[in-house]
Amino acid sequence: MPASVSEPSGTKKKGPSSPLVVVALAVVGLVVGLGIALVQSFWIAGPHELSPSRAQLEKALVEKVVAAANPRPKKMSEAIERALVITDELLRPGAGTPAGAGATQERIQVPAAGMEANAGDYAHTYAAVLGTLLQALNINHRIHVVRSESASALGRDFGNHHWVYVQEFRTSVLLGHYVDPMLHDRFGRWNVLGHVEEPVGAPIPGAVPPTAGQGLPMAAPAAP
Repeated sequence: MPASVSEPSGTKKKGPSSPLVVVALAVVGLVVGLGIALVQSFWIAGPHELSPSRAQLEKALVEKVVAAANPRPKKMSEAIERALVITDELLRPGAGTPAGAGATQERIQVPAAGMEANAGDYAHTYAAVLGTLLQALNINHRIHVVRSESASALGRDFGNHHWVYVQEFRTSVLLGHYVDPMLHDRFGRWNVLGHVEEPVGAPIPGAVPPTAGQGLPMAAPAAP
């Protein structure tokens, strides 16, 4: 009979993964799954009210946004995402300011970083950041902060919600982009195209089919 080979002293047999690791992985999977389900079920219902941004960016912040124009984005989606990254760094989800809730017409003073923000603050701040960036790029545009009657997900209604509608003017076409900056900060998704209710009789004023603008190259700078 062949001689048996004993294991070296101190060697432990490999067993199943630690129960804590298994539980941790299961929890992570559950959280990710819930996040995906929430984003997929997210729904914004009208009527929709449009207004300009009331955010006031500090001088240093304006300079930071203008610097983000280089190198020049190849697509509008790249400019949108650059502005989202800056906004994410500035704000964190929370109670926010009274002005951001839409109850007043006060200016929203946006510091260099760390402001607690509600959906209104996110929308007004992002609209100001993106507007500053597009102005630096000399892109003909108009940006609206949209206050919608309600937002819901997974059967729960969260009340009114703010997001941003971007109009990009080109030589022969007007392109539309639907951006939710607070959704982006929480879940990494910003394009709410297909998640906005636009019933006949209560459409977004001045809206155009937003699908026309997806994936096109960035427009040339507007003539001075």
